[in-house]
Amino acid sequence: MFIDPDSDSPADTDRMLVDPDKLERLKSSLEDEVDVIQEWLYANLEPLTKIDSPGSDPCSRDTMQIMSQNGQAAIDKARAYVARLRMVAEKLHESAVAYGVTEEHNAAGLRRGPR
Repeated sequence: MFIDPDSDSPADTDRMLVDPDKLERLKSSLEDEVDVIQEWLYANLEPLTKIDSPGSDPCSRDTMQIMSQNGQAAIDKARAYVARLRMVAEKLHESAVAYGVTEEHNAAGLRRGPR
């Protein structure tokens, strides 16, 4: 996408030009990033949230409980990031529809099922 300031648009406005191939590549890249993050979350969920106490003293137990809470907070943030990436990917699909990139074969290439 880029702005075309030389178009025949009204004064003080520009026309946005959309390259359908770039929309598809960007959406695909975002979905690939979602896959990478989800794989990492799956692989690291337990190590981040189930931290064993190095000792039996109260300080060790309390510290490990807090560390586990910090890990869960990081996972929650990563999941929120994944949700935002998915939302952006869906908005790219909606933009493709709005800009007429919706012949059946193009629309099928842009829409990718949930994982």
